[in-house]
Amino acid sequence: MKKLLSLGSDGNLVLKLPDGKQENISQGIPGLAYLLIDSSGSMSGDKLNQAKKGGIRFTENALSQNYSIGIIKFDSNAVDICKPQKDFKNIKDAVRSIETEGSTDLTAALEIAFSAFAKANGNRVIVVLTDGVPDDADTALAVGEKAKACGIDIICIGTDDADQDFLSRLASQKGFGLKVPSSQFEKSISSAALFLPAPQYDIVKL
Repeated sequence: MKKLLSLGSDGNLVLKLPDGKQENISQGIPGLAYLLIDSSGSMSGDKLNQAKKGGIRFTENALSQNYSIGIIKFDSNAVDICKPQKDFKNIKDAVRSIETEGSTDLTAALEIAFSAFAKANGNRVIVVLTDGVPDDADTALAVGEKAKACGIDIICIGTDDADQDFLSRLASQKGFGLKVPSSQFEKSISSAALFLPAPQYDIVKL
């Protein structure tokens, strides 16, 4: 049966059916996204600055798509510095607070995001920003597989120092594991919002 998307008399989205009946569409189930930002020592300087600027621009774009955004920084440890939310100032302040030190415990960061998203509803996306190889690639990939098995999307954006094979294996879809020149890191991060799945809608029978 062919259905046409339209606006109802109250201004809300509806699906119009050939027989003249309509189905209401809810405002959509909010999506959830965690930005996992590499804060290891090798990210110091321009790479971290680009990651921060790109992360803030990504947040603006994702918020406009009905996503709540959380921030996890990872170096020798992983810390959830901002739970998924829609308060842009809080998210921006969290991103700007990140400083570099230590190594690259991506596994711990993925575990935090997976635990938060495993039983959540709606679209769930983990976005990994990194410039190198994690402390333990095998354990990171294992957590990634658990996340993908639960329907969680993983997008990876690495600089030219990153391992392309690892990014591709961790990503949930072909083309979601990106290795870009360091000079394009910020732009690529902000553009990652284009990969976010469209909002999910509940259909209400009239």
